[in-house]
Amino acid sequence: IPVGTNSTAAVTGLVPGTTYYFVVTAEDAYGLESAYSNEIYYSVPLLPCNVTIGNLNQIYNGQPALVSVSTVPTNLTVSVTYNGSSSAPTNAGSYTAIATVVSTSYMGATTNTLTISPAPATITLANLVQTYDSSGKTVSATTQPAGLPTIVTYNGSACAPTNAGSYAAVCTIVNGNYAGSATNTFIVTQATAMVQFSQLVQACSGNPCPVTVTTIPAGLRVSVTYSGTNQAPSAIGYYTVVA
Repeated sequence: IPVGTNSTAAVTGLVPGTTYYFVVTAEDAYGLESAYSNEIYYSVPLLPCNVTIGNLNQIYNGQPALVSVSTVPTNLTVSVTYNGSSSAPTNAGSYTAIATVVSTSYMGATTNTLTISPAPATITLANLVQTYDSSGKTVSATTQPAGLPTIVTYNGSACAPTNAGSYAAVCTIVNGNYAGSATNTFIVTQATAMVQFSQLVQACSGNPCPVTVTTIPAGLRVSVTYSGTNQAPSAIGYYTVVA
């Protein structure tokens, strides 16, 4: 680049991201040229640009959750990583998304958090009325989507109830990608038992004459009244026995 008698020169049109090497020589009035000077180099810095990450809140759908990226200037090539991986995540959770411009002329990057929320799921409870038989009783749960794991509590306990009564059954989905719960009343009704009397005819001795009561199943506690009183009669007569 001839510069005449100037001791400085401006080099224009340099491309960002490119390294240039320079040497100079001097030429006198007689056209004699000096040897080359020592070589120097200059690396043109990349131009800054703006990077914005969008679509940061998504709901699990079984597909990779890709963020959107925009740049200024527009349409620059961008590389995105999620927690350090180039593969977009699928499962619900929080991920650090880093978008970096890949360009020979521009430089820029930004970081944000991608959140994938669990998808809503429904639960239907069934077998809500059962009869006591001394074994633990459980409700059945059907989920949509089908086959999701669940946990059920009865009045706050994970143990299935045995005794007759009314219980608050709460069913909750146990899956990181789905969320849902259902509550209903679970009733264990009393079982039917048989009561049998014996010694219904007795000779009066002046002492109380209680009847004998047996149950099926055996050993059940029984309250007995005689014509409305719980005191066994000792006088001659007819009495209505209720157990």
